[in-house]
Amino acid sequence: MNKECADLNIENCTKELYDILRGLRKNYSYQLELQKPYDFNEFVRQAEIGQNASYKFTRAIIESCDFGAHHFVTESEVIAETIPDEIEHPNSQ
Repeated sequence: MNKECADLNIENCTKELYDILRGLRKNYSYQLELQKPYDFNEFVRQAEIGQNASYKFTRAIIESCDFGAHHFVTESEVIAETIPDEIEHPNSQ
């Protein structure tokens, strides 16, 4: 559906503004690692070979002229632990 069919008051931006907006979108895509598939097993595999696997993900970016930029980040560490083959249930006799 184009803007004429929807009867919307939409203006086309200038090429200069379009290039700026396109650059911002590409930059956000890079910062948020949107092109990189998420595979938590990658961190588990690193921890299995005796290394703690740290990770840090930028989840969201909010920018404004009045308040600047805010990055919402998740950061943690994966630590492998051995689980016994048989786990005794606390209520078992």
